[in-house]
Amino acid sequence: MSPDVTVLLDPGDDAVITRAALAAHDPAAGHITLRPTSGTTSDRYFAHDRLAALGKPAHRVRHVVASPSDKLPDRR
Repeated sequence: MSPDVTVLLDPGDDAVITRAALAAHDPAAGHITLRPTSGTTSDRYFAHDRLAALGKPAHRVRHVVASPSDKLPDRR
């Protein structure tokens, strides 16, 4: 069974919420705060932002595969 995931959306970009979310960032405890790159809508940037939030070297990533792969479009 997958653990529950909480997603907090802050469309108003409230500074109090942002500070609280950044203070809660603790990947070792399973808490990440993801701040999407401003002005982007690309999945590539979102994937890099997720990796950065996890402390991974996103600049070295060339391919991101989502699971389950049977849900991905066929790109042959």
